[in-house]
Amino acid sequence: MLMSAGHDGRVRAWDFRCRGGGGGGGGASLSYSAAAAWSAGLTSANERAASVGYGGALVAVGTDMSRVSFLDPRRATSMGGGGGGPGPLLGSYVDAHMDDVSCVRFGNAVGGGGGRTVLASTSEDGLIVVHDPTMPTEERALISVLNVGSPVRRAGFFGPGGEGIYALTRSETMSAYHWDSGQKVRDVGGGAGLRRTLSDAGGHRGCIRDFGWIDGGGGGRRLVTGGEDARLCEWDLSKNDHADVVGGGASGGRARSTRGTVGNDFGGRKGKKKFGSPY
Repeated sequence: MLMSAGHDGRVRAWDFRCRGGGGGGGGASLSYSAAAAWSAGLTSANERAASVGYGGALVAVGTDMSRVSFLDPRRATSMGGGGGGPGPLLGSYVDAHMDDVSCVRFGNAVGGGGGRTVLASTSEDGLIVVHDPTMPTEERALISVLNVGSPVRRAGFFGPGGEGIYALTRSETMSAYHWDSGQKVRDVGGGAGLRRTLSDAGGHRGCIRDFGWIDGGGGGRRLVTGGEDARLCEWDLSKNDHADVVGGGASGGRARSTRGTVGNDFGGRKGKKKFGSPY
Protein backbone atom coordinates (compact mmCIF):
# COMPACT_ATOMS: atom_id res chain seq x y z
CA MET A 1 0.00 0.00 0.00
CA LEU A 2 1.14 3.54 -0.80
CA MET A 3 -0.24 6.67 0.84
CA SER A 4 -0.29 9.99 -1.03
CA ALA A 5 -1.35 13.54 -0.18
CA GLY A 6 -1.89 16.20 -2.82
CA HIS A 7 -2.73 19.82 -3.45
CA ASP A 8 -6.10 18.68 -4.77
CA GLY A 9 -7.16 18.35 -1.14
CA ARG A 10 -7.28 14.56 -1.12
CA VAL A 11 -5.45 11.80 0.74
CA ARG A 12 -5.41 8.49 -1.09
CA ALA A 13 -4.30 4.95 -0.37
CA TRP A 14 -3.12 2.90 -3.34
CA ASP A 15 -3.12 -0.89 -3.55
CA PHE A 16 -0.72 -1.77 -6.35
CA ARG A 17 -1.83 -5.38 -6.33
CA CYS A 18 -4.87 -4.15 -8.26
CA ARG A 19 -4.06 -3.86 -11.93
CA GLY A 20 -6.22 -2.17 -14.49
CA GLY A 21 -6.32 -2.44 -18.23
CA GLY A 22 -5.76 1.23 -18.98
CA GLY A 23 -1.97 1.23 -18.87
CA GLY A 24 0.21 1.00 -21.94
CA GLY A 25 3.53 0.01 -20.43
CA GLY A 26 3.21 -3.78 -20.27
CA GLY A 27 3.10 -5.86 -17.12
CA ALA A 28 4.21 -3.05 -14.79
CA SER A 29 1.43 -0.69 -15.81
CA LEU A 30 -1.75 -0.22 -13.83
CA SER A 31 -4.83 1.92 -13.75
CA TYR A 32 -4.79 4.34 -10.84
CA SER A 33 -8.58 4.33 -10.74
CA ALA A 34 -8.40 0.60 -10.08
CA ALA A 35 -5.56 0.91 -7.60
CA ALA A 36 -7.16 3.53 -5.37
CA ALA A 37 -8.31 1.80 -2.19
CA TRP A 38 -9.84 4.85 -0.57
CA SER A 39 -9.76 8.61 -0.81
CA ALA A 40 -10.46 11.24 1.82
CA GLY A 41 -10.62 15.00 1.91
CA LEU A 42 -10.33 17.33 4.88
CA THR A 43 -12.71 20.26 4.73
CA SER A 44 -11.20 23.46 3.29
CA ALA A 45 -7.64 22.13 3.49
CA ASN A 46 -4.98 21.08 1.03
CA GLU A 47 -3.07 18.03 2.18
CA ARG A 48 0.69 18.59 2.00
CA ALA A 49 2.03 15.39 3.59
CA ALA A 50 0.94 12.03 4.99
CA SER A 51 2.52 9.27 7.05
CA VAL A 52 1.33 5.85 8.21
CA GLY A 53 2.07 4.53 11.70
CA TYR A 54 1.21 1.74 14.13
CA GLY A 55 1.39 -0.96 11.49
CA GLY A 56 -1.10 0.79 9.23
CA ALA A 57 -3.61 1.58 11.98
CA LEU A 58 -3.20 5.38 11.91
CA VAL A 59 -2.64 7.97 9.18
CA ALA A 60 -1.33 11.45 10.01
CA VAL A 61 -2.02 14.21 7.50
CA GLY A 62 -0.34 17.62 7.36
CA THR A 63 -2.32 20.47 5.79
CA ASP A 64 -1.91 24.05 4.65
CA MET A 65 -4.11 25.13 7.58
CA SER A 66 -1.33 24.69 10.16
CA ARG A 67 -2.74 21.48 11.54
CA VAL A 68 -2.03 17.76 11.70
CA SER A 69 -5.09 15.52 11.39
CA PHE A 70 -5.55 11.80 12.02
CA LEU A 71 -7.51 9.13 10.13
CA ASP A 72 -8.05 5.43 10.77
CA PRO A 73 -7.62 3.50 7.49
CA ARG A 74 -9.04 0.34 9.07
CA ARG A 75 -12.44 2.01 9.03
CA ALA A 76 -12.17 2.73 5.33
CA THR A 77 -14.62 1.49 2.75
CA SER A 78 -13.42 0.58 -0.71
CA MET A 79 -13.79 3.26 -3.36
CA GLY A 80 -15.16 0.75 -5.83
CA GLY A 81 -16.84 2.87 -8.45
CA GLY A 82 -15.77 6.14 -6.91
CA GLY A 83 -17.40 6.18 -3.48
CA GLY A 84 -16.08 5.25 -0.11
CA GLY A 85 -13.78 6.90 2.35
CA PRO A 86 -11.83 6.36 5.53
CA GLY A 87 -14.58 7.14 7.99
CA PRO A 88 -14.73 10.09 10.38
CA LEU A 89 -11.78 12.24 11.37
CA LEU A 90 -10.21 11.01 14.62
CA GLY A 91 -8.79 14.35 15.72
CA SER A 92 -6.23 17.07 14.97
CA TYR A 93 -3.27 18.90 16.47
CA VAL A 94 -4.08 22.58 15.97
CA ASP A 95 -1.56 24.40 18.20
CA ALA A 96 1.73 22.90 17.04
CA HIS A 97 2.34 25.14 14.02
CA MET A 98 1.53 28.60 12.73
CA ASP A 99 2.11 27.97 9.01
CA ASP A 100 1.71 25.24 6.38
CA VAL A 101 2.71 21.77 7.57
CA SER A 102 5.34 20.51 5.12
CA CYS A 103 6.11 17.01 6.43
CA VAL A 104 4.79 14.46 8.93
CA ARG A 105 6.73 11.36 9.92
CA PHE A 106 6.09 8.49 12.32
CA GLY A 107 9.18 7.07 14.00
CA ASN A 108 9.79 4.06 16.21
CA ALA A 109 12.04 4.82 19.17
CA VAL A 110 13.85 1.91 20.83
CA GLY A 111 15.36 2.01 24.29
CA GLY A 112 14.54 2.85 27.87
CA GLY A 113 13.21 -0.66 28.50
CA GLY A 114 10.87 -0.65 25.54
CA GLY A 115 9.83 1.08 22.37
CA ARG A 116 7.29 3.70 21.45
CA THR A 117 6.00 5.41 18.35
CA VAL A 118 6.27 9.18 18.03
CA LEU A 119 5.16 11.64 15.37
CA ALA A 120 7.29 14.49 14.06
CA SER A 121 5.74 17.33 12.07
CA THR A 122 7.54 20.15 10.27
CA SER A 123 6.32 23.46 8.98
CA GLU A 124 7.13 26.63 7.09
CA ASP A 125 7.30 28.29 10.52
CA GLY A 126 10.73 26.69 11.06
CA LEU A 127 9.68 24.24 13.78
CA ILE A 128 9.85 20.49 14.21
CA VAL A 129 7.30 19.35 16.79
CA VAL A 130 7.43 15.83 18.24
CA HIS A 131 4.30 14.28 19.78
CA ASP A 132 3.34 11.00 21.40
CA PRO A 133 0.07 10.12 19.61
CA THR A 134 -0.98 7.73 22.38
CA MET A 135 -1.72 10.66 24.70
CA PRO A 136 -5.38 11.74 24.89
CA THR A 137 -4.79 15.49 24.42
CA GLU A 138 -2.45 17.58 22.28
CA GLU A 139 -0.95 19.27 25.34
CA ARG A 140 -0.08 15.98 27.02
CA ALA A 141 1.17 14.50 23.74
CA LEU A 142 3.82 17.20 23.26
CA ILE A 143 7.37 15.87 23.73
CA SER A 144 9.63 18.56 22.29
CA VAL A 145 9.75 21.56 19.98
CA LEU A 146 12.86 22.05 17.84
CA ASN A 147 13.51 25.53 16.44
CA VAL A 148 15.36 25.04 13.16
CA GLY A 149 15.22 28.75 12.33
CA SER A 150 14.31 28.30 8.66
CA PRO A 151 11.32 26.82 6.82
CA VAL A 152 11.63 23.03 7.03
CA ARG A 153 10.81 20.99 3.95
CA ARG A 154 11.65 17.51 5.21
CA ALA A 155 12.61 15.62 8.37
CA GLY A 156 13.32 12.03 9.29
CA PHE A 157 14.47 9.83 12.14
CA PHE A 158 17.88 8.19 12.31
CA GLY A 159 20.25 6.51 14.74
CA PRO A 160 20.51 2.98 16.17
CA GLY A 161 17.39 3.48 18.26
CA GLY A 162 15.70 6.18 16.20
CA GLU A 163 16.74 8.80 18.76
CA GLY A 164 17.99 11.32 16.22
CA ILE A 165 16.05 13.50 13.81
CA TYR A 166 17.40 15.48 10.86
CA ALA A 167 15.94 18.58 9.24
CA LEU A 168 16.34 19.76 5.65
CA THR A 169 15.39 23.39 5.06
CA ARG A 170 14.35 25.45 2.08
CA SER A 171 17.56 27.46 2.46
CA GLU A 172 19.50 24.24 1.64
CA THR A 173 20.82 23.62 5.16
CA MET A 174 20.72 20.49 7.29
CA SER A 175 20.80 20.03 11.04
CA ALA A 176 20.53 17.07 13.43
CA TYR A 177 18.81 16.89 16.83
CA HIS A 178 18.20 14.56 19.74
CA TRP A 179 14.43 14.84 19.66
CA ASP A 180 13.62 13.59 23.17
CA SER A 181 15.72 16.23 24.92
CA GLY A 182 15.26 18.88 22.22
CA GLN A 183 19.02 19.41 21.91
CA LYS A 184 20.71 20.28 18.64
CA VAL A 185 23.51 17.84 17.84
CA ARG A 186 25.09 19.47 14.83
CA ASP A 187 24.71 21.65 11.76
CA VAL A 188 26.00 19.56 8.90
CA GLY A 189 25.56 21.94 5.99
CA GLY A 190 28.60 21.83 3.73
CA GLY A 191 30.05 18.79 5.48
CA ALA A 192 31.92 20.80 8.11
CA GLY A 193 32.63 18.91 11.30
CA LEU A 194 31.61 15.47 10.06
CA ARG A 195 33.46 12.71 11.82
CA ARG A 196 33.44 10.59 8.70
CA THR A 197 31.60 10.93 5.42
CA LEU A 198 29.81 8.29 3.42
CA SER A 199 31.18 8.19 -0.12
CA ASP A 200 29.55 6.96 -3.31
CA ALA A 201 32.03 4.65 -5.02
CA GLY A 202 30.19 4.04 -8.26
CA GLY A 203 26.52 3.48 -7.53
CA HIS A 204 25.24 6.55 -9.41
CA ARG A 205 26.32 8.45 -12.48
CA GLY A 206 24.17 11.47 -11.74
CA CYS A 207 23.01 13.60 -8.81
CA ILE A 208 21.41 11.67 -5.94
CA ARG A 209 18.00 13.21 -5.32
CA ASP A 210 16.40 11.11 -2.58
CA PHE A 211 17.00 8.23 -0.21
CA GLY A 212 15.16 5.96 2.21
CA TRP A 213 15.81 3.17 4.69
CA ILE A 214 14.49 -0.39 4.42
CA ASP A 215 14.82 -3.51 6.56
CA GLY A 216 17.71 -5.55 5.26
CA GLY A 217 17.04 -8.75 7.18
CA GLY A 218 18.97 -10.08 10.13
CA GLY A 219 18.13 -6.99 12.16
CA GLY A 220 20.05 -4.67 9.84
CA ARG A 221 18.91 -1.76 7.70
CA ARG A 222 19.81 -0.81 4.17
CA LEU A 223 19.90 2.51 2.38
CA VAL A 224 18.12 2.97 -0.95
CA THR A 225 19.10 5.95 -3.11
CA GLY A 226 17.55 7.36 -6.28
CA GLY A 227 19.39 9.56 -8.75
CA GLU A 228 18.96 11.62 -11.90
CA ASP A 229 20.59 8.72 -13.77
CA ALA A 230 17.27 6.82 -13.36
CA ARG A 231 18.92 4.28 -11.05
CA LEU A 232 17.89 2.90 -7.67
CA CYS A 233 20.80 1.66 -5.56
CA GLU A 234 20.56 -0.46 -2.41
CA TRP A 235 23.46 0.00 0.01
CA ASP A 236 24.56 -2.32 2.80
CA LEU A 237 26.26 0.00 5.28
CA SER A 238 27.27 -2.77 7.65
CA LYS A 239 30.26 -3.76 5.51
CA ASN A 240 32.25 -2.83 2.44
CA ASP A 241 30.32 -4.88 -0.05
CA HIS A 242 28.31 -4.68 -3.22
CA ALA A 243 24.68 -3.64 -3.36
CA ASP A 244 22.03 -4.08 -6.01
CA VAL A 245 21.31 -1.47 -8.65
CA VAL A 246 17.98 -1.23 -10.47
CA GLY A 247 17.39 0.54 -13.78
CA GLY A 248 19.35 3.17 -15.64
CA GLY A 249 20.86 0.90 -18.27
CA ALA A 250 24.37 1.69 -17.08
CA SER A 251 27.06 -0.92 -17.41
CA GLY A 252 28.14 -2.91 -14.41
CA GLY A 253 24.77 -3.23 -12.73
CA ARG A 254 26.36 -3.20 -9.27
CA ALA A 255 27.15 -0.58 -6.66
CA ARG A 256 29.69 -0.47 -3.88
CA SER A 257 29.07 1.29 -0.59
CA THR A 258 31.76 2.60 1.70
CA ARG A 259 31.08 2.23 5.38
CA GLY A 260 30.95 5.43 7.37
CA THR A 261 29.26 7.18 10.24
CA VAL A 262 27.95 10.68 10.55
CA GLY A 263 27.32 12.77 13.63
CA ASN A 264 27.61 12.04 17.33
CA ASP A 265 26.97 9.14 19.63
CA PHE A 266 23.48 9.63 21.06
CA GLY A 267 24.02 7.18 23.90
CA GLY A 268 23.07 8.59 27.25
CA ARG A 269 21.97 11.93 25.84
CA LYS A 270 19.38 13.01 28.32
CA GLY A 271 18.63 16.24 30.01
CA LYS A 272 16.22 19.05 30.34
CA LYS A 273 13.92 19.42 27.38
CA LYS A 274 14.34 22.61 25.40
CA PHE A 275 11.28 24.10 23.79
CA GLY A 276 12.10 26.49 20.99
CA SER A 277 10.25 29.44 19.56
CA PRO A 278 9.84 30.55 15.95
CA TYR A 279 10.97 34.02 17.00
